[in-house]
Amino acid sequence: MNNSKIYICTLVVVLVFAITNSLRAQFVIEQIEYEIPISYELIPEDVEFESQEDENNFFLKISESKLKEAAITEGIEIREEKAIIYIDGNNFAVETDSDDMGKITMVSNAGTGVMSTIMWEQQKVLEMSSGDMATMEEKSKAMADKMLENLPPDMREEVIAGMEKEKNKSQITYNAQPTGKKKELYGFDCEEYRVNNDEEAITVWASADELGITKEVKRFSERFDKLFNTGDDEGFNEWELISGKIPIQVITLSSSMIMSEPVMVIQIITKIDKKKPSANKFKIPGEDEGFTKGSMMDMMMQMMPGGTP
Repeated sequence: MNNSKIYICTLVVVLVFAITNSLRAQFVIEQIEYEIPISYELIPEDVEFESQEDENNFFLKISESKLKEAAITEGIEIREEKAIIYIDGNNFAVETDSDDMGKITMVSNAGTGVMSTIMWEQQKVLEMSSGDMATMEEKSKAMADKMLENLPPDMREEVIAGMEKEKNKSQITYNAQPTGKKKELYGFDCEEYRVNNDEEAITVWASADELGITKEVKRFSERFDKLFNTGDDEGFNEWELISGKIPIQVITLSSSMIMSEPVMVIQIITKIDKKKPSANKFKIPGEDEGFTKGSMMDMMMQMMPGGTP
C-alpha cells in the first residue's frame, strides 16, 4: 500500500472516530431529594376532608418550606440526599451524598454488565455483575423454599396463599394528566401533571426535552433492566411518566414503608449541563488509593437470615 492510500485510510478512521464520539451522549445532571414526614398539625381544626383525594390535594398545595418547618417543630427528621448523574456514552455514574450514608458513587458501563459501588468513607468498592444477580436470585429462592419446608403445614399454606395473592396483584397504573398550570422552575419552562391512584398522589412539573436526554435515560434503563433483570413492577420511573419530557420536579405523597406514616418525597433536577464529564468520575479507586474490593452479592447474602456468601 502506497503512502497516499495509508493517509486516506488513516483519515477515514480518524473521521469515523470523531463522528462517533461527537454523537455520544454527554450530560451532567444535578439533583436533590427531600423526604419530609407529614405533620397533621398543619390541618386547621375547622377543616374536614370528604375523601383521601381531598386530603392529598391539601398537603400537595402546602409549600416545601412550610412542610419542613412543621416537621422540624415536631422534632421529626427530614431526609435529604444530593445526587449528580454523569453520562458519557456507555459510561454512567451516580454520585450521592446524604447524612446517613455519606458519599457513595455507583459506576457502570452499559456494555460490561458490571456495577461498582464506591463507599468513600469506608474506602471500599463493592461489585455486582449480571451473573451475580442471577445467582443471588437462585439462592434467595432456595432459602425461601427451605424456610417454607420448616413451617407447620397450615402456616405454610397460609404463607403460600399470601405469596400467590401478592404475585397476582394487579399492577398499579400511573396515568399522568395535565392540569393546565405552567411555571418556570430552575430555568426550565414547566407544565404540571397529576397522577392519582389508591397508593399515592403525585405531582410532576415537566419540561420539554430540547437536549435529547430522555432518550439516553431510557436507553440506560432498558440496558440495565436487561442486564440485571430488574423488571420491578413496584413504584414508578419518573422519567417515563410523561413521554419526551424531563421531570424537573416530582412530588410524591405516600405512606412510609417503615412507619406507615404519610411522607412527602420531593425530587428536583436543579441543573442539566450537556457537556463531557471528567474522566475521573468513572474511575474505580483501588489498592493504591487505600480501597479494598468486595462483592455486593456476598454482602447482601450475609444480610439475609441465615445467609452465607
